[in-house]
Amino acid sequence: MFPPAWSASPIRAPADRFCAAWVGFGVVVAAAALRSVLAGRPLRAVAAVLVLGGMIAGWRSRWRLWILPGLIAPVYYILGGGAQLGGDRSLAEIDGKLGFAHAVAGLAAVVPGVGWSVLVAAYWLFFPMVIAALVRHGRGGRASAESFQGALFIVYAFGYIGYLVLPAAGPGLAGLWPDLSGGQSLAVGSYEVMRWGSNGADAFPSLHAAISVFLAVLAVRGADRGGRIWLPVAVLVPVAAVLLGYHYVVDVLAGAALGGLAAVSSARLDNSRPYAST
Repeated sequence: MFPPAWSASPIRAPADRFCAAWVGFGVVVAAAALRSVLAGRPLRAVAAVLVLGGMIAGWRSRWRLWILPGLIAPVYYILGGGAQLGGDRSLAEIDGKLGFAHAVAGLAAVVPGVGWSVLVAAYWLFFPMVIAALVRHGRGGRASAESFQGALFIVYAFGYIGYLVLPAAGPGLAGLWPDLSGGQSLAVGSYEVMRWGSNGADAFPSLHAAISVFLAVLAVRGADRGGRIWLPVAVLVPVAAVLLGYHYVVDVLAGAALGGLAAVSSARLDNSRPYAST
């Protein structure tokens, strides 16, 4: 379905990884289209087919490094609408059996008022952190951009597969957790924005946690020195995701494992090649 990566390029790892991410996104979109058809959601199915057609047509485009970043939001919303409370109940049950829910309540009780504002700020700074990383690696040339985007969007593809397999809204949106902030204004406002913007199926795994851990590992290992300034944000995002009620602990743990594995694998592959990571 997709043409092979630049076969004439002597730099194979970035192109191969980017190709894998492209195919992964294509598989996710195709699966979303099929699910939309079976669920009787023709508009979502049409949107998925259009996205898939654009990916196929855009593979040879000189602008293709902009295509996957541009597809994050459209594919996110195409994947929505499939959540049932059963997914949330299963995740909440896992948290409860492992003692996570009690631990989260205990942690929330000791967070000071200003701490909730810091958590909200960190959570929303996730988006400029990702954009900044894309820009940094884009400035490093084609190999740097493809290497980074390939690893990043493989993480996104696996995360989106999770949305398809186990759709869940999250403890706050599902009404399974109370407001742990005690009515802190910024936390309540952030929750309302999340409620308005969520696709309703994005709890497992936490891609906020996955991407934050991915970027943090790259920065610590020296593969992305420019990302070290964002380390405080990357560390706080997984904590904020749980305490603000957007994710179950198991969502964050799964996301962190996904992001960490992708970062370590990416760094090892890059170190074994004759080019250097940015």
